[in-house]
Amino acid sequence: MTTVIRRKRASRSSIGAYRRHELLTGRIVYPVQGYTGYGDGIVTHLTAFISDEMRADWEANRAELMAFWRLDKTEADVFPDALPWLFVRGSAEALPWAARHLERPRQQSMMMSSEFSGLRRGMMSLIREESLTAMGGEISDLGMQGLNIELHGHSLADVI
Repeated sequence: MTTVIRRKRASRSSIGAYRRHELLTGRIVYPVQGYTGYGDGIVTHLTAFISDEMRADWEANRAELMAFWRLDKTEADVFPDALPWLFVRGSAEALPWAARHLERPRQQSMMMSSEFSGLRRGMMSLIREESLTAMGGEISDLGMQGLNIELHGHSLADVI
């Protein structure tokens, strides 16, 4: 009698669950034992551990990790070595941590992507809003009249 053994498709990634989680999320999670990520067991800010090794891991696994990130699946659905306490689900609206922190200098194609443009637009809007809130009552109609800026028939107060 022949026995058929079925296996989940194995990931080509050899970086392991902790490093994959850190590259995708930027978060370090130290377990009681068995940690194989980039951290030292104490510091939890992943940017402190950016190294040539981390950049090489991202470069070698970038295509697979970016493809996963854009799916509507969890890490456990795609990677057989996923750990339940390292839950990750990608997002079409944002880039993984490594794409934002390790890809320097920025490539023109990255800066022209809809994800980057949307993120930049959102950040600029928040900065503008926070700046105006911080100024409070300092901005008034009289103050706006003192600024001589050509806005094609609109006043600066109308634009703001």
